[in-house]
Amino acid sequence: MNVDAKTRPALKLPQHRDLFYGGKWVAARGGAQQECFAPGTGESLGLVAVGGADDMAAAIEAAHAAFPAWRDTP
Repeated sequence: MNVDAKTRPALKLPQHRDLFYGGKWVAARGGAQQECFAPGTGESLGLVAVGGADDMAAAIEAAHAAFPAWRDTP
């Protein structure tokens, strides 16, 4: 469904569009970005980070490092 731009509410986009791991926002290590579009309108939502294998490895390492601190959290 295509909604008229005058009648639809303003989009509230996230401020951060990078990757999140290790408790912080980080740019993709390869610097890759991709434009993201609203499926209902086709409107551009801006660029978002695209992670690669190096980012995945860093996120897994951060998860392993954090595990002892949160494993017993109810």
